[in-house]
Amino acid sequence: MMALTIVICVRAFLTASGSRMAEAAEMEKEADLPEITWEDYQSGREMEPVILHFSFRGGTVVDWEAPYYPGIVEKTEYRDITGDGKAEALVYLYFANTATEYTLIHIFEIKNGTVRCISPETELVELDGYVWDMQIVESYADEERNPVFRMTSFAKENGMAFPNETLLVVYGENGWQILGQVSWEIRHAVWKIKESLK
Repeated sequence: MMALTIVICVRAFLTASGSRMAEAAEMEKEADLPEITWEDYQSGREMEPVILHFSFRGGTVVDWEAPYYPGIVEKTEYRDITGDGKAEALVYLYFANTATEYTLIHIFEIKNGTVRCISPETELVELDGYVWDMQIVESYADEERNPVFRMTSFAKENGMAFPNETLLVVYGENGWQILGQVSWEIRHAVWKIKESLK
C-alpha cells in the first residue's frame, strides 16, 4: 500500500512538473511577442490612419500605420498563419466606406524584435485597387493546414452595394496562394444584360 502511495505521489509530481515546464516554455515563447496598443478613430484621431504600437521587452517599440482610415481596432490575437510553428500577430480593424462595412485583418510576422506586415495584399497583385473584407474560414482552420481566409471586395451602383469579388487565400510554402475565386462583378453584369432583354 505504501509503495502504491509513493508511485502515485511521484507520478503526480512528474505530471505537475511536466505541466509547469510546458507552461514555462509557453510563457517564455509568449514573452518574445510584443504587446500591441494603438491610436484609432475611437481614441480621438479623427480622419487619421490607425497607428499600431508593438512594444517588446527591453523597451523597443515598432510603429506601423494602417493604409485605410478612419478605422477602429476590434481585437488582436496571436495565431500561426504561415505554418512555421511561430505565432503571427493578427490585428482586426473595423473600417466603413460609402459601400459597406469591412473587417480588415492585418497580419504581422514577429522576428527578433522586428515587425513585418505579411498580409495577402503585400504579395497578391489581384488584390490591388480594392478594400477587402477578411474572415478566417473556420471550417478550414484545423491543425492539418494553415488557416484559410475569405476575402470579399464590394462595389456600389445606384446607391446599392454588392460583392464584387470573393477569394479564398492561404499562406503556403511560397507565400500567399489563391485557392478559389468568384467574380460577382461578371455575374452582376450578366444579370443586368438578362434584365435589360426582358
